Amino acid sequence: MTIRPEDRARLIEPVLSKHFPELTPEQAKSRAKAFADDASFNLAFERMDHANTDPKKDQEHILKASANIQRAVGHLQQTGWQGQKQLSAPLEDLNSLLGVQVSTALLSPHDLRQALLDILTNLAGSLRIAGRNVETESGSIYAGFGTGAEFEGFNSTKPRKLLAKYAARDCAELFIELADAEPKVNTSYSSKEAHGPFLDLVKDVFEALGIDASAETHARVASKDFRQRKSE
Repeated sequence: MTIRPEDRARLIEPVLSKHFPELTPEQAKSRAKAFADDASFNLAFERMDHANTDPKKDQEHILKASANIQRAVGHLQQTGWQGQKQLSAPLEDLNSLLGVQVSTALLSPHDLRQALLDILTNLAGSLRIAGRNVETESGSIYAGFGTGAEFEGFNSTKPRKLLAKYAARDCAELFIELADAEPKVNTSYSSKEAHGPFLDLVKDVFEALGIDASAETHARVASKDFRQRKSE
């Protein structure tokens, strides 16, 4: 679900009021807006980072998608009358997505299959052309931001959760300022469970913003970053 920037501020405001009750409503609203603005920027950064893939891989994936659709065409071509009768709903779904108004009730089973085959065949062909047109020698998205190895590589591992990383870091900054305490994650000696006011803050922020990542993991990373900066 996509959350608008103004909605992010509205969702964060009660979280800040809960964890920092000394804030006035105006202060909570202002802090929430600043936090939401950062989250919007970091989400855009995360999406850009996820898109920084090797164009050769992009071409490979698009051509594979084309080939898979073409294989689906081959399977559908082998359907008989009983199977063809069931193709009305899939065709209507495709037409709806494409904004095409066609009454499938007027089509024979054979014509239903043929109409679906035509759409899929054209889609496979278009994807094949798109794949071949990928500029496989293009550089990294980050090439326009500077020079050096850090601006030249592509994502080759699991996409980074940058929104979660920086949201936890923003929580740490708020916690240091408003709680006047170190943003640390405590671990119970007996249960080994993580707990503490800073972790609770990160959990509530992640829940409010719908961040699909481990609050504990990112809270620990933010806490570690704080300790490292403090020791420098």
